[in-house]
Amino acid sequence: MHKKLPMSFSEKRKYLLLMKPRYKKAPKKEKHILLDEMQQVTGLHRK
Repeated sequence: MHKKLPMSFSEKRKYLLLMKPRYKKAPKKEKHILLDEMQQVTGLHRK
């Protein structure tokens, strides 16, 4: 089983910049799903 390596700050920034337009276009009902995905991928907290 592979260990998940933490993302570097620059990798997190690139990922979040790619997700920004997707998040802005998403209806309110889908935004929480995207936030959950971003939290899981980056390891950041929503608050």
